[in-house]
Amino acid sequence: MIGAWVCAASCGIMVARYYKKTWLQHKSCGIDQWFHLHRFFMGLTWGLTVAGFVLIAYYLRGWTEIRPQDNPHAIIGIVSVGLCFIQPFMALCRCSPTHKNRPIFNWFHWFVGNSAQILGLTSIFFGLQLFGSPTWTWFILIVFIAFHCVVHLILSVGQCVSDSKADTSNNVFPMKEMNGSRNPLHPVDKRMDAPKT
Repeated sequence: MIGAWVCAASCGIMVARYYKKTWLQHKSCGIDQWFHLHRFFMGLTWGLTVAGFVLIAYYLRGWTEIRPQDNPHAIIGIVSVGLCFIQPFMALCRCSPTHKNRPIFNWFHWFVGNSAQILGLTSIFFGLQLFGSPTWTWFILIVFIAFHCVVHLILSVGQCVSDSKADTSNNVFPMKEMNGSRNPLHPVDKRMDAPKT
């Protein structure tokens, strides 16, 4: 579960949020690089989570004896596993990027994925209590969450700077397309990386 929620999910979320405008000229199998990475990390998250759940259920031979009032690890964990489990099936049902309902899918996918990660990390905190983990394990998890938030903040600022540079540079229109279309009214769509990516 730590490998799923601390490592794989964090990488998959970062790639999907901040790297959509990067490596645009290099596709694999007709798909953007960020999407391959996102799918890999999220598939790894899903596999590790399902494997962890099966191993825990096998080890406990069913449900835990600990009451949720004493430690809500099991309840929070089940909700997190459930959200994680449905996420790839939701992704299979996504509509095309130009469909009018795509923003609804995007927000739903974002909400379910982030909720699963937040609940997964919360469940890990409660799980550390169950095993009487040493203080340094708490420290490592807190440092990771702080680092994750700082990286999100830095990348968000970088994305805002990149978007502002892209907006100012898009005000210039070439008189004619040098490589590709001979018609200046129908220029070739150049897939360029965002500035500063």
